[in-house]
Amino acid sequence: MKRLLPFLFLFVLTGCAVTSKYTEPHTYERIVPLSENKTILKNKIKYSIEGFEQNGYKIRVFVKEENKNIVKCERVKSKEKVKRTDTIYYDTPVLERLLALCFLGIFGMPEGTERTEKGAETVIGEEKLTETDEGVDIIHNFEPKPDIPVRFSSGHFKFDNDLNTITLNTDEKGSAVVTIKETPAFWRVTERELVNTLSKNLEDQIKDKSIRETAINSLQIKPAKYPIEAETVKTAKVINSSGNGYFSEVYNDKKTFNIAGYQAYFLEAYNAIQELIRKELEKKFLSSLSIQVRDIESHYPIDNAVISFNPQKNITIEELTAEEEKIRKKYLVEGSEIYEAAKINPSQFLIILNGQHNIPKEGTTLISNINSVYELEVMHSEYRFLIDKISFEKKENTKIIELISLGSKIRTQETPNHDGRVINVEK
Repeated sequence: MKRLLPFLFLFVLTGCAVTSKYTEPHTYERIVPLSENKTILKNKIKYSIEGFEQNGYKIRVFVKEENKNIVKCERVKSKEKVKRTDTIYYDTPVLERLLALCFLGIFGMPEGTERTEKGAETVIGEEKLTETDEGVDIIHNFEPKPDIPVRFSSGHFKFDNDLNTITLNTDEKGSAVVTIKETPAFWRVTERELVNTLSKNLEDQIKDKSIRETAINSLQIKPAKYPIEAETVKTAKVINSSGNGYFSEVYNDKKTFNIAGYQAYFLEAYNAIQELIRKELEKKFLSSLSIQVRDIESHYPIDNAVISFNPQKNITIEELTAEEEKIRKKYLVEGSEIYEAAKINPSQFLIILNGQHNIPKEGTTLISNINSVYELEVMHSEYRFLIDKISFEKKENTKIIELISLGSKIRTQETPNHDGRVINVEK
Protein backbone atom coordinates (compact mmCIF):
# COMPACT_ATOMS: atom_id res chain seq x y z
CA MET A 1 0.00 0.00 0.00
CA LYS A 2 2.82 2.38 0.85
CA ARG A 3 4.37 1.63 -2.52
CA LEU A 4 1.19 2.87 -4.28
CA LEU A 5 0.97 6.25 -2.50
CA PRO A 6 3.48 8.11 -4.72
CA PHE A 7 1.67 6.95 -7.82
CA LEU A 8 -1.70 7.94 -6.37
CA PHE A 9 -0.36 11.40 -5.47
CA LEU A 10 1.03 11.82 -8.99
CA PHE A 11 -2.35 10.84 -10.45
CA VAL A 12 -4.12 13.45 -8.30
CA LEU A 13 -1.65 16.14 -9.30
CA THR A 14 -2.05 15.28 -12.95
CA GLY A 15 -5.85 15.88 -12.85
CA CYS A 16 -5.74 19.21 -10.93
CA ALA A 17 -5.17 22.76 -12.24
CA VAL A 18 -4.14 26.10 -10.77
CA THR A 19 -6.52 29.03 -11.61
CA SER A 20 -5.52 32.67 -11.60
CA LYS A 21 -7.80 35.62 -12.37
CA TYR A 22 -7.80 39.37 -12.97
CA THR A 23 -10.34 42.07 -13.97
CA GLU A 24 -10.42 44.20 -17.11
CA PRO A 25 -12.64 47.38 -17.31
CA HIS A 26 -14.22 48.49 -20.62
CA THR A 27 -15.85 51.75 -21.65
CA TYR A 28 -17.55 51.96 -25.06
CA GLU A 29 -20.48 53.46 -27.03
CA ARG A 30 -23.47 51.71 -28.55
CA ILE A 31 -26.44 52.76 -30.72
CA VAL A 32 -29.87 51.62 -29.62
CA PRO A 33 -32.81 52.10 -32.11
CA LEU A 34 -35.80 53.68 -30.37
CA SER A 35 -38.38 54.39 -33.12
CA GLU A 36 -38.87 54.67 -36.90
CA ASN A 37 -41.59 56.70 -38.66
CA LYS A 38 -42.29 56.78 -42.43
CA THR A 39 -44.19 59.55 -44.22
CA ILE A 40 -45.22 59.19 -47.90
CA LEU A 41 -44.05 62.20 -49.89
CA LYS A 42 -45.49 61.14 -53.26
CA ASN A 43 -46.60 58.11 -55.18
CA LYS A 44 -45.24 57.16 -58.61
CA ILE A 45 -47.11 54.82 -60.96
CA LYS A 46 -45.61 53.76 -64.27
CA TYR A 47 -47.47 51.70 -66.87
CA SER A 48 -45.91 49.54 -69.54
CA ILE A 49 -47.68 48.06 -72.57
CA GLU A 50 -45.61 44.92 -73.00
CA GLY A 51 -47.53 42.66 -75.34
CA PHE A 52 -49.79 42.61 -78.38
CA GLU A 53 -51.88 39.82 -79.86
CA GLN A 54 -54.10 39.73 -82.95
CA ASN A 55 -56.71 37.01 -83.23
CA GLY A 56 -58.78 37.74 -86.29
CA TYR A 57 -60.50 41.08 -85.71
CA LYS A 58 -59.84 41.00 -81.94
CA ILE A 59 -56.82 42.94 -80.68
CA ARG A 60 -55.37 42.36 -77.21
CA VAL A 61 -52.68 44.33 -75.38
CA PHE A 62 -51.13 43.59 -71.99
CA VAL A 63 -50.45 46.24 -69.37
CA LYS A 64 -48.18 46.04 -66.34
CA GLU A 65 -47.86 48.47 -63.45
CA GLU A 66 -44.93 49.64 -61.38
CA ASN A 67 -46.18 51.32 -58.22
CA LYS A 68 -43.86 52.81 -55.63
CA ASN A 69 -43.94 55.38 -52.86
CA ILE A 70 -41.27 57.99 -52.25
CA VAL A 71 -41.07 58.11 -48.45
CA LYS A 72 -39.37 60.24 -45.81
CA CYS A 73 -38.01 58.04 -43.05
CA GLU A 74 -37.33 59.53 -39.58
CA ARG A 75 -35.32 57.32 -37.19
CA VAL A 76 -34.78 58.10 -33.48
CA LYS A 77 -31.76 56.40 -31.83
CA SER A 78 -30.04 56.48 -28.44
CA LYS A 79 -26.27 56.88 -28.34
CA GLU A 80 -25.26 55.32 -24.99
CA LYS A 81 -21.92 55.35 -23.15
CA VAL A 82 -21.54 52.03 -21.36
CA LYS A 83 -19.14 50.78 -18.64
CA ARG A 84 -18.47 47.10 -18.04
CA THR A 85 -15.87 45.13 -15.97
CA ASP A 86 -14.94 41.65 -17.21
CA THR A 87 -13.21 38.93 -15.11
CA ILE A 88 -10.47 36.96 -16.90
CA TYR A 89 -9.68 33.41 -15.63
CA TYR A 90 -6.44 31.55 -16.50
CA ASP A 91 -6.25 27.80 -15.78
CA THR A 92 -2.89 25.89 -15.73
CA PRO A 93 -2.54 22.11 -14.91
CA VAL A 94 -0.66 21.58 -11.52
CA LEU A 95 1.83 18.91 -12.72
CA GLU A 96 2.88 20.98 -15.71
CA ARG A 97 3.38 24.02 -13.46
CA LEU A 98 5.52 21.98 -10.93
CA LEU A 99 7.69 20.56 -13.67
CA ALA A 100 8.13 24.04 -15.10
CA LEU A 101 9.21 25.34 -11.67
CA CYS A 102 11.64 22.43 -11.10
CA PHE A 103 13.17 22.60 -14.48
CA LEU A 104 12.81 26.30 -15.12
CA GLY A 105 16.06 26.51 -16.92
CA ILE A 106 15.06 23.77 -19.34
CA PHE A 107 11.32 24.21 -19.86
CA GLY A 108 9.34 27.42 -20.22
CA MET A 109 6.12 28.12 -18.33
CA PRO A 110 3.25 26.02 -19.68
CA GLU A 111 0.34 27.56 -21.61
CA GLY A 112 -2.99 27.57 -19.85
CA THR A 113 -6.59 28.06 -20.83
CA GLU A 114 -8.13 31.56 -20.68
CA ARG A 115 -11.82 32.29 -20.21
CA THR A 116 -13.68 35.56 -19.79
CA GLU A 117 -16.72 36.27 -17.67
CA LYS A 118 -18.45 39.44 -18.84
CA GLY A 119 -19.67 41.79 -16.18
CA ALA A 120 -22.88 43.73 -16.00
CA GLU A 121 -23.28 46.77 -18.27
CA THR A 122 -23.86 50.14 -16.68
CA VAL A 123 -25.03 53.14 -18.74
CA ILE A 124 -23.01 56.16 -17.69
CA GLY A 125 -24.14 58.55 -20.44
CA GLU A 126 -26.93 58.91 -23.05
CA GLU A 127 -27.63 61.11 -26.15
CA LYS A 128 -30.67 60.95 -28.44
CA LEU A 129 -30.08 61.17 -32.23
CA THR A 130 -32.57 61.80 -35.06
CA GLU A 131 -31.84 60.80 -38.69
CA THR A 132 -33.99 61.73 -41.72
CA ASP A 133 -33.61 60.42 -45.27
CA GLU A 134 -35.67 59.56 -48.34
CA GLY A 135 -36.27 56.09 -49.70
CA VAL A 136 -38.46 54.03 -52.00
CA ASP A 137 -41.13 51.52 -51.01
CA ILE A 138 -42.10 49.31 -53.96
CA ILE A 139 -45.76 48.29 -53.94
CA HIS A 140 -46.00 46.58 -57.35
CA ASN A 141 -43.00 45.86 -59.55
CA PHE A 142 -44.40 45.68 -63.10
CA GLU A 143 -47.23 43.28 -62.37
CA PRO A 144 -50.41 42.81 -64.44
CA LYS A 145 -53.03 45.21 -63.15
CA PRO A 146 -56.82 45.33 -63.67
CA ASP A 147 -59.01 48.41 -64.24
CA ILE A 148 -56.37 50.36 -66.16
CA PRO A 149 -58.00 52.42 -68.95
CA VAL A 150 -56.45 51.78 -72.37
CA ARG A 151 -57.35 53.97 -75.35
CA PHE A 152 -57.18 52.43 -78.83
CA SER A 153 -57.07 54.76 -81.83
CA SER A 154 -56.61 54.40 -85.58
CA GLY A 155 -56.88 56.42 -88.74
CA HIS A 156 -57.98 53.31 -90.65
CA PHE A 157 -60.25 51.26 -88.40
CA LYS A 158 -63.44 51.75 -86.41
CA PHE A 159 -64.13 49.90 -83.20
CA ASP A 160 -67.11 48.74 -81.14
CA ASN A 161 -68.34 52.31 -80.73
CA ASP A 162 -68.27 52.99 -84.52
CA LEU A 163 -65.61 55.62 -83.90
CA ASN A 164 -61.88 55.70 -84.56
CA THR A 165 -61.14 55.68 -80.82
CA ILE A 166 -62.35 53.58 -77.89
CA THR A 167 -61.28 53.30 -74.24
CA LEU A 168 -61.47 49.98 -72.37
CA ASN A 169 -60.29 48.81 -68.95
CA THR A 170 -57.89 45.93 -68.42
CA ASP A 171 -59.17 42.69 -66.92
CA GLU A 172 -57.77 40.69 -63.99
CA LYS A 173 -54.89 39.48 -66.16
CA GLY A 174 -53.94 43.01 -67.12
CA SER A 175 -55.17 42.72 -70.72
CA ALA A 176 -57.52 44.93 -72.74
CA VAL A 177 -59.36 43.50 -75.77
CA VAL A 178 -60.90 45.54 -78.58
CA THR A 179 -62.79 44.40 -81.70
CA ILE A 180 -62.33 45.98 -85.14
CA LYS A 181 -65.67 46.51 -86.84
CA GLU A 182 -64.99 48.56 -89.97
CA THR A 183 -61.93 48.12 -92.15
CA PRO A 184 -60.27 49.87 -95.13
CA ALA A 185 -61.73 49.19 -98.56
CA PHE A 186 -60.88 45.71 -99.87
CA TRP A 187 -58.99 44.69 -96.72
CA ARG A 188 -59.60 41.55 -94.69
CA VAL A 189 -57.71 39.66 -92.02
CA THR A 190 -57.16 36.51 -94.12
CA GLU A 191 -56.53 36.04 -97.82
CA ARG A 192 -59.30 33.43 -98.08
CA GLU A 193 -61.85 35.76 -96.53
CA LEU A 194 -60.83 38.55 -98.89
CA VAL A 195 -61.13 36.36 -102.00
CA ASN A 196 -64.53 35.05 -100.91
CA THR A 197 -65.78 38.53 -100.16
CA LEU A 198 -64.63 39.92 -103.50
CA SER A 199 -66.11 37.00 -105.45
CA LYS A 200 -69.50 37.59 -103.86
CA ASN A 201 -69.77 41.34 -103.99
CA LEU A 202 -68.07 42.50 -107.21
CA GLU A 203 -71.18 41.72 -109.22
CA ASP A 204 -73.21 43.62 -106.66
CA GLN A 205 -70.94 46.67 -106.89
CA ILE A 206 -70.25 47.19 -110.60
CA LYS A 207 -73.19 47.48 -112.98
CA ASP A 208 -71.16 47.79 -116.16
CA LYS A 209 -69.89 44.41 -117.40
CA SER A 210 -66.74 45.71 -119.08
CA ILE A 211 -65.70 47.62 -115.95
CA ARG A 212 -66.40 44.55 -113.87
CA GLU A 213 -64.16 42.41 -116.08
CA THR A 214 -61.38 45.00 -115.84
CA ALA A 215 -61.61 44.98 -112.07
CA ILE A 216 -61.43 41.18 -111.87
CA ASN A 217 -58.50 40.96 -114.28
CA SER A 218 -56.52 43.60 -112.43
CA LEU A 219 -57.12 42.10 -108.99
CA GLN A 220 -53.94 41.84 -106.88
CA ILE A 221 -53.89 40.55 -103.31
CA LYS A 222 -50.92 41.43 -101.13
CA PRO A 223 -50.14 41.37 -97.40
CA ALA A 224 -50.93 44.72 -95.84
CA LYS A 225 -50.45 46.29 -92.42
CA TYR A 226 -52.21 49.23 -90.84
CA PRO A 227 -51.04 50.97 -87.65
CA ILE A 228 -53.11 51.14 -84.50
CA GLU A 229 -52.18 52.95 -81.28
CA ALA A 230 -52.70 51.74 -77.73
CA GLU A 231 -52.20 54.16 -74.83
CA THR A 232 -52.82 53.92 -71.11
CA VAL A 233 -54.81 56.97 -69.98
CA LYS A 234 -54.77 56.79 -66.20
CA THR A 235 -54.98 60.22 -64.57
CA ALA A 236 -52.99 61.58 -61.64
CA LYS A 237 -54.70 62.37 -58.36
CA VAL A 238 -54.21 63.45 -54.74
CA ILE A 239 -54.35 60.68 -52.12
CA ASN A 240 -55.26 61.19 -48.46
CA SER A 241 -54.13 58.53 -46.00
CA SER A 242 -54.38 58.90 -42.24
CA GLY A 243 -54.31 62.66 -42.50
CA ASN A 244 -51.34 62.64 -44.88
CA GLY A 245 -52.06 64.04 -48.33
CA TYR A 246 -49.70 63.29 -51.21
CA PHE A 247 -49.75 63.42 -54.99
CA SER A 248 -49.85 60.32 -57.17
CA GLU A 249 -47.83 60.85 -60.36
CA VAL A 250 -48.80 58.73 -63.38
CA TYR A 251 -46.51 57.86 -66.28
CA ASN A 252 -48.62 56.44 -69.10
CA ASP A 253 -47.29 54.35 -71.97
CA LYS A 254 -48.09 54.59 -75.67
CA LYS A 255 -47.25 52.01 -78.32
CA THR A 256 -48.00 51.62 -82.04
CA PHE A 257 -48.76 48.18 -83.42
CA ASN A 258 -49.50 46.94 -86.92
CA ILE A 259 -52.73 45.13 -87.74
CA ALA A 260 -51.89 42.44 -90.30
CA GLY A 261 -54.16 41.34 -93.11
CA TYR A 262 -54.53 41.23 -96.87
CA GLN A 263 -55.37 44.02 -99.30
CA ALA A 264 -56.89 43.85 -102.75
CA TYR A 265 -55.55 46.48 -105.15
CA PHE A 266 -57.72 47.82 -107.99
CA LEU A 267 -55.53 50.66 -109.17
CA GLU A 268 -56.12 50.02 -112.87
CA ALA A 269 -59.85 49.54 -112.35
CA TYR A 270 -60.11 52.72 -110.29
CA ASN A 271 -58.18 54.64 -112.93
CA ALA A 272 -60.46 53.33 -115.67
CA ILE A 273 -63.62 54.19 -113.73
CA GLN A 274 -62.34 57.62 -112.72
CA GLU A 275 -61.20 58.37 -116.26
CA LEU A 276 -64.67 57.45 -117.49
CA ILE A 277 -66.22 59.86 -115.01
CA ARG A 278 -63.75 62.60 -115.99
CA LYS A 279 -64.55 62.22 -119.71
CA GLU A 280 -68.27 62.49 -119.10
CA LEU A 281 -67.85 65.57 -116.93
CA GLU A 282 -65.52 67.11 -119.50
CA LYS A 283 -68.01 66.40 -122.29
CA LYS A 284 -70.87 68.01 -120.40
CA PHE A 285 -69.19 71.00 -118.78
CA LEU A 286 -66.01 72.00 -120.64
CA SER A 287 -65.95 74.27 -123.65
CA SER A 288 -63.00 75.47 -125.75
CA LEU A 289 -62.76 78.93 -127.29
CA SER A 290 -60.38 79.64 -130.19
CA ILE A 291 -59.89 83.39 -130.29
CA GLN A 292 -57.91 85.74 -132.54
CA VAL A 293 -57.63 89.54 -132.62
CA ARG A 294 -57.52 91.29 -136.03
CA ASP A 295 -57.50 94.73 -137.57
CA ILE A 296 -61.07 95.60 -138.60
CA GLU A 297 -60.00 97.11 -141.94
CA SER A 298 -57.10 94.93 -143.12
CA HIS A 299 -58.13 91.81 -141.27
CA TYR A 300 -54.46 91.32 -140.42
CA PRO A 301 -53.81 89.59 -137.08
CA ILE A 302 -52.83 91.84 -134.20
CA ASP A 303 -49.97 90.66 -132.01
CA ASN A 304 -49.96 90.93 -128.19
CA ALA A 305 -53.47 92.18 -127.65
CA VAL A 306 -54.47 91.99 -123.98
CA ILE A 307 -57.87 90.58 -123.00
CA SER A 308 -59.32 90.82 -119.49
CA PHE A 309 -62.19 88.48 -118.54
CA ASN A 310 -64.80 89.48 -115.96
CA PRO A 311 -67.10 86.47 -115.11
CA GLN A 312 -70.80 87.15 -115.44
CA LYS A 313 -72.29 83.63 -115.33
CA ASN A 314 -70.93 80.15 -114.63
CA ILE A 315 -71.85 76.76 -113.25
CA THR A 316 -71.53 75.99 -109.52
CA ILE A 317 -69.53 73.35 -107.67
CA GLU A 318 -72.85 71.92 -106.45
CA GLU A 319 -73.89 71.24 -110.05
CA LEU A 320 -70.59 69.50 -110.75
CA THR A 321 -70.80 67.41 -107.58
CA ALA A 322 -74.33 66.30 -108.39
CA GLU A 323 -73.34 65.31 -111.92
CA GLU A 324 -70.25 63.39 -110.72
CA GLU A 325 -72.43 61.40 -108.34
CA LYS A 326 -75.00 60.79 -111.07
CA ILE A 327 -72.34 59.31 -113.37
CA ARG A 328 -71.04 57.03 -110.62
CA LYS A 329 -74.56 55.78 -109.97
CA LYS A 330 -74.85 54.93 -113.65
CA TYR A 331 -71.89 52.53 -113.56
CA LEU A 332 -71.57 51.51 -109.88
CA VAL A 333 -73.89 50.42 -107.10
CA GLU A 334 -74.51 53.28 -104.70
CA GLY A 335 -73.01 52.72 -101.25
CA SER A 336 -70.61 49.97 -102.35
CA GLU A 337 -66.88 50.08 -101.61
CA ILE A 338 -65.97 50.72 -105.24
CA TYR A 339 -68.63 53.43 -105.45
CA GLU A 340 -66.91 55.30 -102.61
CA ALA A 341 -63.34 54.53 -103.73
CA ALA A 342 -63.91 55.73 -107.33
CA LYS A 343 -65.15 59.15 -106.24
CA ILE A 344 -63.26 62.08 -107.75
CA ASN A 345 -63.08 65.76 -106.87
CA PRO A 346 -65.18 67.58 -109.51
CA SER A 347 -63.78 71.02 -108.68
CA GLN A 348 -61.09 70.45 -111.35
CA PHE A 349 -63.84 70.99 -113.96
CA LEU A 350 -64.88 74.37 -112.59
CA ILE A 351 -62.80 76.66 -114.83
CA ILE A 352 -63.42 80.38 -114.48
CA LEU A 353 -61.35 82.79 -116.56
CA ASN A 354 -60.15 85.92 -114.85
CA GLY A 355 -57.27 88.35 -115.05
CA GLN A 356 -55.40 89.35 -118.20
CA HIS A 357 -54.45 87.10 -121.10
CA ASN A 358 -51.96 87.96 -123.86
CA ILE A 359 -53.20 86.93 -127.29
CA PRO A 360 -50.47 86.34 -129.89
CA LYS A 361 -51.13 87.15 -133.55
CA GLU A 362 -51.79 83.47 -134.39
CA GLY A 363 -54.49 83.42 -131.70
CA THR A 364 -54.96 81.09 -128.73
CA THR A 365 -57.42 78.61 -127.26
CA LEU A 366 -59.02 79.11 -123.84
CA ILE A 367 -61.03 76.61 -121.79
CA SER A 368 -64.05 77.43 -119.61
CA ASN A 369 -67.46 75.96 -118.83
CA ILE A 370 -70.30 75.55 -121.31
CA ASN A 371 -72.88 78.37 -121.02
CA SER A 372 -70.49 80.58 -119.08
CA VAL A 373 -70.65 84.30 -119.93
CA TYR A 374 -67.89 86.92 -119.56
CA GLU A 375 -67.53 90.61 -120.02
CA LEU A 376 -64.26 91.17 -121.84
CA GLU A 377 -62.02 94.17 -122.25
CA VAL A 378 -59.59 94.20 -125.18
CA MET A 379 -56.62 96.56 -125.15
CA HIS A 380 -53.76 97.37 -127.52
CA SER A 381 -51.57 100.44 -127.64
CA GLU A 382 -52.38 101.09 -131.34
CA TYR A 383 -56.12 100.36 -131.24
CA ARG A 384 -59.25 101.62 -129.63
CA PHE A 385 -60.36 100.08 -126.34
CA LEU A 386 -63.14 97.44 -126.74
CA ILE A 387 -65.68 96.28 -124.13
CA ASP A 388 -68.08 93.49 -125.08
CA LYS A 389 -69.61 90.22 -123.87
CA ILE A 390 -68.60 86.74 -124.87
CA SER A 391 -70.13 83.34 -124.13
CA PHE A 392 -69.11 79.67 -124.38
CA GLU A 393 -72.24 78.35 -126.08
CA LYS A 394 -71.13 74.88 -127.11
CA LYS A 395 -68.33 72.34 -126.95
CA GLU A 396 -66.09 74.21 -129.43
CA ASN A 397 -66.30 77.92 -130.21
CA THR A 398 -64.33 80.15 -132.58
CA LYS A 399 -64.48 83.92 -132.29
CA ILE A 400 -62.65 86.77 -133.98
CA ILE A 401 -62.28 90.14 -132.30
CA GLU A 402 -61.79 93.08 -134.61
CA LEU A 403 -60.34 96.33 -133.33
CA ILE A 404 -60.35 99.82 -134.85
CA SER A 405 -56.98 101.45 -135.29
CA LEU A 406 -56.48 104.78 -133.53
CA GLY A 407 -55.74 106.47 -136.87
CA SER A 408 -58.59 104.80 -138.77
CA LYS A 409 -61.17 106.77 -140.80
CA ILE A 410 -63.76 103.96 -140.51
CA ARG A 411 -67.25 105.06 -139.74
CA THR A 412 -68.04 104.07 -136.16
CA GLN A 413 -71.63 103.33 -137.12
CA GLU A 414 -70.44 100.14 -138.80
CA THR A 415 -69.60 98.49 -135.45
CA PRO A 416 -72.11 97.77 -132.67
CA ASN A 417 -70.15 99.47 -129.90
CA HIS A 418 -68.23 101.92 -132.14
CA ASP A 419 -64.80 100.59 -131.00
CA GLY A 420 -64.66 97.15 -132.64
CA ARG A 421 -66.65 93.95 -132.67
CA VAL A 422 -66.73 90.26 -131.74
CA ILE A 423 -67.52 87.92 -134.63
CA ASN A 424 -68.77 84.38 -134.02
CA VAL A 425 -67.33 81.95 -136.57
CA GLU A 426 -69.60 79.05 -137.38
CA LYS A 427 -68.03 75.76 -138.44
